Amino acid sequence: YLDRSSGQHVLHGQPRRMACWIRFVINMDELTSNVLDWLNKSGFPTEYRVAQTLINNSFITRQGDIYEDLESGSKREIDIVGTRLFNASENSLLSLTLVVECKSSADKPWVLFQSPKSDSDFSDVFHNIFWQQTSGSDSAIRFLNDVKEKILKVEGRNSSKIYSEVPHAFSVVQGLRKPKTPDASYAASTGVTKAAVSQRLRANGYSEYESPHVEFIWPLIVLDAPLFVATPDDSGEFELTRCDNAVLEWQSTVGEVDRIDIRIVTPEGLPEFLYWAIGALNTVVEHAGSELDSMFNEWK
Repeated sequence: YLDRSSGQHVLHGQPRRMACWIRFVINMDELTSNVLDWLNKSGFPTEYRVAQTLINNSFITRQGDIYEDLESGSKREIDIVGTRLFNASENSLLSLTLVVECKSSADKPWVLFQSPKSDSDFSDVFHNIFWQQTSGSDSAIRFLNDVKEKILKVEGRNSSKIYSEVPHAFSVVQGLRKPKTPDASYAASTGVTKAAVSQRLRANGYSEYESPHVEFIWPLIVLDAPLFVATPDDSGEFELTRCDNAVLEWQSTVGEVDRIDIRIVTPEGLPEFLYWAIGALNTVVEHAGSELDSMFNEWK
């Protein structure tokens, strides 16, 4: 209440320090503003937008998924793991799992280096080595090769239904970073590879599906920053091209993996990549679904 004789606000018989309370509210408002500013400049908004995009495309999505680093044995976190199921036939399943690392650095673009003598800029749905099956590894490899040849015979060589025509690079760097500053592009490429390898081993360790199952596991980096492709001309000078969707042919040292294709997209390029990836798996189902049953029967 207000003590009219003193002009002070009194609470339980004690003067109330209004100035301190007002200053506390002002400081809290400033702290909230600073935290929001920090959050919006971090990679968290990108991660949430990517997760929502996957959910909108019927992916079962986990954020902050934990995996085991095969080199150190430590537990580490990958931003997102999303899986979409495809009913290949009455008794079997295909699935696509995207192991996703999100990065944000508006003032530090990434640069992919492309060989001027690259034989092909086509990435096919079968090229990545990351897939797992319930059993029968050798027969599964033969089966997938047969399926690929069948699709190409029907759809034509370099069919856009299973091939994605995007720039291919042999290396990547984070540009404009200060000397001796760690390269975020290298760390992200190594981390997403380790997470994809771990996902494959974890999937091989148990079966959460009642039906026979083949899983394609692809590492994906979503970069909320400018992405360039650098290609040398005949004189050795580089030409830069902006892009939103590319493949990094990563020379890996993880486990028994010596090479892996990592897809790198910007938020603007993510819908295009998902459209192709989902379409490619649907093409596999269309041409091979009935044959999966006979292959799995051989494994039993």
